[in-house]
Amino acid sequence: MEKNLNYKLKEEGTNSLDLGDYIEYDWKKAYIFTPYTTEVDMKKVLGLTFHDPVNMSIRDDRELLVVIKEDNTFEYMSVDLRYGYLQQKGEYITPENDVIEITHP
Repeated sequence: MEKNLNYKLKEEGTNSLDLGDYIEYDWKKAYIFTPYTTEVDMKKVLGLTFHDPVNMSIRDDRELLVVIKEDNTFEYMSVDLRYGYLQQKGEYITPENDVIEITHP
């Protein structure tokens, strides 16, 4: 999923994507964490035990997309900011409202 998502961001003229098109399992919420977000802040938002896999608190080249599955487990994707910045429209993304805007650098 991470590879496909980063590939989509590389495409010229891509200004949005439907996140659900990239998720092959039942999910209920997704969150985008921007550079310099601390692990403590991510845990508060997610409400789950979570270990930051990419050290977001010191990174300025990545965003982290965390998808919460129906069974309260999660999957994450590291998004390379060279290709674009993801923008969620609300507090979180849901299967019913899964369009993410992309801003290119």
